Amino acid sequence: MSKERNTHDISRSEGEGFGLQEMDAGHFLHLLLGRVERMFLGSANLEHLEDAVGRVVADMTKEERLRFDSIFRTENLNLTLDTHLKHFLGDEKWEELETLERNRILEYDQYRSEGTG
Repeated sequence: MSKERNTHDISRSEGEGFGLQEMDAGHFLHLLLGRVERMFLGSANLEHLEDAVGRVVADMTKEERLRFDSIFRTENLNLTLDTHLKHFLGDEKWEELETLERNRILEYDQYRSEGTG
């Protein structure tokens, strides 16, 4: 996913009057977690939800990374981004993604065992 396409959500918010550094922490995290969900659902190559979290963090622009770091530093957020993702998605959607994750893991394990046998 290109950075241009991946950052459209935050660029749009900035265009609606939200400066990145002034953006509410909850709004910023909401946008990032939306990216995580879209990335995980859109890529069959991602085995774990944590892989999508890592990719989203890696794909952040320099400005987004600075904002991300400042949120976790100033808001004293002791929760991991994964925990925020679970809260963001809600129980039903979280269960749906966990089921998808388990199925992918089983498929990968089966593929690996067939490849070595």
